[in-house]
Amino acid sequence: CSFEDASFEDVKFKDCSFKSGVVVSGSDYSTVEFEKVNFDGPIRGGEFQRGTFVKVDFEDATFEGQAYFDQATIRGSNFQGATFEESATFRETVFTGEICFRDAGFQHDALFQDSFEPAEDGRLEKVDFGNCYFQGKASFSGSSNESRAFADSEVNFTGVRLSPRAELQFRYADLSQCRFLRTN
Repeated sequence: CSFEDASFEDVKFKDCSFKSGVVVSGSDYSTVEFEKVNFDGPIRGGEFQRGTFVKVDFEDATFEGQAYFDQATIRGSNFQGATFEESATFRETVFTGEICFRDAGFQHDALFQDSFEPAEDGRLEKVDFGNCYFQGKASFSGSSNESRAFADSEVNFTGVRLSPRAELQFRYADLSQCRFLRTN
């Protein structure tokens, strides 16, 4: 299924499955909901690279294959309760507004590399990873001391659970407004 370079506004996908892999590279989404959507495919579970997502809702979505959000712009979006069954990558992803990953499950690596950095076109206000479950490596990094992840942003890691093989890594990250209460 390919929506490459497409534009969507005020669209709702609910309780459905994309079985052939999803490619939305370079697409623009504004106020789009992917509620309880299953992304499955023989190639990749979801290629969302270089897309723009404004107030997009992936609540309770399941990504059965690898999910790529590399070089995407994500503004005020929701991944609450999403399940990433393979690795999820958010390399050089620009996040602005409020971003919610609360109750999400990452069954393999979650790489937020050169992400959550200060952006020219908006401010990252709040990020919520509360009650997430990480089973692989979760890496959060900015690109340099001058461009730190989570700079001047409220970040919640309260209640995060880690499997015995999981690890949290932070590099070039501003943790001055981070909460880690009840995180194992």
